[in-house]
Amino acid sequence: PLNCYFSQYCSAFPDIDCYFGSRGSFFEFKPKSGSFQANPPFSEEVMMAMANHMISLLEESQGPLMFTIFIPDWSSPMTPAIPRLDNTPFRTVYILLQSREHQYITGNQHIQKLSHYDAVHGTRVYVLQNDAAQDKWPVNKEVLGDLRQAMSCNRSWS
Repeated sequence: PLNCYFSQYCSAFPDIDCYFGSRGSFFEFKPKSGSFQANPPFSEEVMMAMANHMISLLEESQGPLMFTIFIPDWSSPMTPAIPRLDNTPFRTVYILLQSREHQYITGNQHIQKLSHYDAVHGTRVYVLQNDAAQDKWPVNKEVLGDLRQAMSCNRSWS
């Protein structure tokens, strides 16, 4: 949980991370409704499994369900998760954040002065929503502007 920002999250090591707020493996996480953020490990297999799991959850959902996903822009060669996310009918938003124009929280903030670093690759941001989530949490230009500003390299961190 060194690079964990939220008080609850899914993790690969729930037996240890449960003491720090882990809700267990993402692949065993089966929410019926809610809005969730995902920044999976940058592994092609994990990203594809994540996309498949989210789409299955959305297909089965009855309450408002939404996922905001952050993955690297690995388009040359194309990682299989990209066309899977591009082509799902649940995709309501896609934006590309260019390399060195946005930041991530570093996992080394406990030993470094800097808590953020400039991303050396582009980041694809997807929003997947069912119809109920589109009504409850509309993603408009203002929301997307806030997201870009929050991840901007020009933001001052306190």
